[in-house]
Amino acid sequence: MKKIFLIFFVPILLFAESGGMTNATKKNGTGCHCHSPSASASISVIISGPDTIKIGETKNYTVTISGGPLSAAGFNVAISSGTLGVISGQGARLFQTELTHSAPKVKSGSSVTFTFAYSPASTGEVIMFATGNSVNLNGGNSGDAWNHATNKIIRVTPTTNISENISPIASYKLNQNYPNPFNPSTIISYQLSMNSFVTLIVYDVLGNEMATLVNKKQNVGLYNYNFDAKNLPSGNYFYRIAIHSDKLTTNEFTKTKKMILLK
Repeated sequence: MKKIFLIFFVPILLFAESGGMTNATKKNGTGCHCHSPSASASISVIISGPDTIKIGETKNYTVTISGGPLSAAGFNVAISSGTLGVISGQGARLFQTELTHSAPKVKSGSSVTFTFAYSPASTGEVIMFATGNSVNLNGGNSGDAWNHATNKIIRVTPTTNISENISPIASYKLNQNYPNPFNPSTIISYQLSMNSFVTLIVYDVLGNEMATLVNKKQNVGLYNYNFDAKNLPSGNYFYRIAIHSDKLTTNEFTKTKKMILLK
């Protein structure tokens, strides 16, 4: 009697899917093998953001993917310590302690950029890890590619100014947008030392109003606005903030800064 041996192949689900991937960075993984068995040097993955941050601060960072088929891209970010945070409208989600895409993000220009937040937990040296994939959206993984970013070292310093703990927001302030130059989105951040009516407007070099980002009363605090310029052409732009404690009074604080859109 012949003996028949049945061999069952059970598919193994790794850590990647259309809704994101985790455990793909150099921190605790070896890449995004669901898209390709090995990393591709044709894919550029770059982490950008401040090299130094204080305890108690939250700063914005970006991962930019370019090269390869790049109809869209995904990413995975991990950190050696501290907390990663999602910024609304960036197409990212938090899974346990890591960040990934909620769906492949369609490219704008020649790259895809994800912006997110980071808050340190202790002083010292922190390592940020990232992996990105470049996909062709053909319904499968054939032709897709991925690569690791160079790890980013962030130095976390103590808060030395005692007054920051007593009055963390002592004045009005408009920060330089980040990243700058940008494509197609950038974060514009500002702070309010008292409840105020705020207008934040983007102009072109001729002084034409291109977009009104904020036009309302806001409470004391720190604010991050994600400005998406996908409908604007490349060029130099200016953003101007005007702040007053009551809508009917004269401005108490105005500031204008320049930003560069490169597509």
